[in-house]
Amino acid sequence: MTLRKLTLYLVAPAILAFGLLLFGVQSADAATVYYVGSADSFTTGTNWHSSDASCGTSGDFGGTPDSDDEIIFGGSCDTSVTIPSSTNVQDVTLDTGYSGTVTAGASLDIDGHLTIESGATFDLNGESITISGDIVNNGTFTHNNGTVTFDGTGQAFEGSVALYNFTKSVSAVDTLYVTAGDTVTVTNALVLNGSNGNILSVQSSTSGTAATIDASAATKTVSFLSVKDITSANGNILCDTGCINRGNNAFWLFNDDGSTSSNDNSGLDSVVPLAEVTSPRSGDAFDGGADVTIEYTASEDDLDSIALYYSLDGGMTYELIASGLENTGSYMWEAPNTTTLKAVVKLALLNADGDEILSDDSPRFRLNMVDDISEEMEEEMDQDMNEEEDFESIHLIGADGGTEILMAGGLFRGETLSGVYMVNADGSRSVFPNEATFLSYGYSFNAVVTVRDDQLASLALGARVTMAEGSLVKIQSDNRVFEVSADGVLRHVPDEDTAIARYGEDWAGMVTDINVVFWGDYTIGSSL
Repeated sequence: MTLRKLTLYLVAPAILAFGLLLFGVQSADAATVYYVGSADSFTTGTNWHSSDASCGTSGDFGGTPDSDDEIIFGGSCDTSVTIPSSTNVQDVTLDTGYSGTVTAGASLDIDGHLTIESGATFDLNGESITISGDIVNNGTFTHNNGTVTFDGTGQAFEGSVALYNFTKSVSAVDTLYVTAGDTVTVTNALVLNGSNGNILSVQSSTSGTAATIDASAATKTVSFLSVKDITSANGNILCDTGCINRGNNAFWLFNDDGSTSSNDNSGLDSVVPLAEVTSPRSGDAFDGGADVTIEYTASEDDLDSIALYYSLDGGMTYELIASGLENTGSYMWEAPNTTTLKAVVKLALLNADGDEILSDDSPRFRLNMVDDISEEMEEEMDQDMNEEEDFESIHLIGADGGTEILMAGGLFRGETLSGVYMVNADGSRSVFPNEATFLSYGYSFNAVVTVRDDQLASLALGARVTMAEGSLVKIQSDNRVFEVSADGVLRHVPDEDTAIARYGEDWAGMVTDINVVFWGDYTIGSSL
């Protein structure tokens, strides 16, 4: 992928009170406004309120939303609303509990995300909508023969959705993500186009786990694509112009002869850019301290050098292996002597200025710590352990100018910047991704210390905090329920009898939905 996708999914509105305060700070010009009108009148200023309120509440926003604002149709007012022409907003959210219908009255332009939560309905009404962010669909998206165009970067579909016409065409390297396990259906016209030398990657959100595009009933116009972990349902998609098969694809044709091998790029004005880690592969396992051969394919007109990185937490954080490498296709790496199910290798293509052009992550593989290691490695490990043991506390400047002493397990946040952090035993900091994770440990917000923003960098950033051991979790696109065990390993709860035996009759109310963007922080272990 080009770059690991940052936070492009909306935090669930149920945690807005906590999230807006501690996990996100909006710009001074932006506002979050709720529709509170008892009748369908989008352009009436008194129908917009700064917080979720019942229908008929006199709005305090003082006008109608504009291009900087996030508009929310909340659970306290179910009035169905038609969005009129010339409407340009930042985000549109149909919140959990909203049972009305939001209808497009004309062509719309959303500069951020369109989020449809469970129970809500968005009706495109045959109109056209241009979106710069993601479509997050946990409710009902009705196209009524309308057209959806993606014009942003690093965009994604979260949740299955059916579209009539869908277009994404790019003139610079970009990636379109489809959440693993979900299906995007296009029934009339599918347009996916990169350009010569500026490829569009179409891939699953999780390496090695397929997502589905069903364009069996649609006219398909596709070119200059790099496709990975995508199944074409109910028929083939022919992509024979500047296209690359990056693996784990089904029912795609990448050559005129009907084969599914990588496309021959002869005759192109420039090489179709490609970055792909071919080894290690999914399911590989290596002893800690062993020499591991990293194999890769890299091609790009502006390629100057290669950099390689490794991650022990599934790609949340990376350490440099080597940079300034020639494009030889392989590199011998001495893996760290540790145990993890979430080892990842990253390949980065750099230009002459040292800027990253394109990158790719390997699937996750396993490292197993071994006791029989060299004396030199043992000394290095002892040194690392001593460094961790040396950490007792850190002194940071508080928001009031005083000194805050934080030890391992301490909770803190910046004065204005987003994020609540926990101090780890090695002196690094890990962020809580949302309120549910924070509360799963039984913590109180009163225990969170506030420090100056410039003090956050005093602690290195570690992996995100996962839900506490014993928590029950699931992802919205999969009905299976898992119990969280040590190190974020998930164990499937196989049936209701097991759930009742372990957690009681009210077990279903204990299940927390994990946003897809955080699901990669966990690994799947054996069933209970």
